[in-house]
This record gives sequence, C-alpha cells and structure tokens, in this order.
Amino acid sequence: MTHRPRQKKVNKPGLQLRLIGTFLAISAFAAYGQALLLSQALVDVSLRIQDSKVAREVQDAMPELLVHNLLWTSLLLLPLIVLVGVHVTHRIAGPAHGIERYLRSVVEQGGVSVPCKVRKGDELQNLAESINRTFDRLRQDRELEQPTQPQV
Repeated sequence: MTHRPRQKKVNKPGLQLRLIGTFLAISAFAAYGQALLLSQALVDVSLRIQDSKVAREVQDAMPELLVHNLLWTSLLLLPLIVLVGVHVTHRIAGPAHGIERYLRSVVEQGGVSVPCKVRKGDELQNLAESINRTFDRLRQDRELEQPTQPQV
C-alpha cells in the first residue's frame, strides 16, 4: 500500500460527529458517576464524624466540592476527548471514505483497474486488503471460466 499524506479535512462529517458525540457521552456519564461516588464518600465521611459541627461543615462543603470536581473534570477531560475523538475518527472515516469511493468507481467502471489503497496504519487497512484479495479471486475465477479460443 502506498503512503499518502493525511488530508486535513473531514471526509464523513456525520460519522465523525456521531463517534465524537458517543465519546463525549461516555465521558460525561463517567464524570457523573465519579461525582456520585465522591458524593457518597463525603456522606459516609460526614456520618462517621463524631463532632456534629465538623460533620455539618463537611455536608455544607459537599455541593461546592462536587461542582469543582465536575468542573475540573469537564475542563480537562472534554477537550482531551474531542482531540482523541477527532484523531480516532479521522483514522476510521478517511479510509472508509476512500474505500467507499473505490467501490463506487468499481461499479461505475464495471471492473477493477487498480487495487484499493489506504494509508499504512489506518484502521481499515485490513478491509482494503480483503477487498483486493476478493477482487483478485473473482478475476482468477472469471479467467478460468472463459472458454479458451482454439488457435488456427
């Protein structure tokens, strides 16, 4: 497979946005779960404190602690998830777009003239190689089925 420089464009924006949205939703769910666990831990601590004044101070501080926890988690995690999401989806959507374009050209041309190529290391490289092996096999089978012309 040949190495082509990665383009700085979005090939399949719908797919990429859905995947990034999924990453963000999972991250938000994890942050919410973290806040619930922290809240439960603070409640447990406040119940174990013998001094009622200190216990009350812990309970009063809980909302602010939870907000700070969620805020810092969001400020650090969400941009990181977006960056990782863009990188990962680009490695999937780019090759998917290339393979889709290749198969469309096969249909329009009525056959295969060149092999399907994606950048080395892309996530769908195995799929492109399988497509090439499939078309090679079909080509071989077609050649075997064609009757040989008698030579005169």
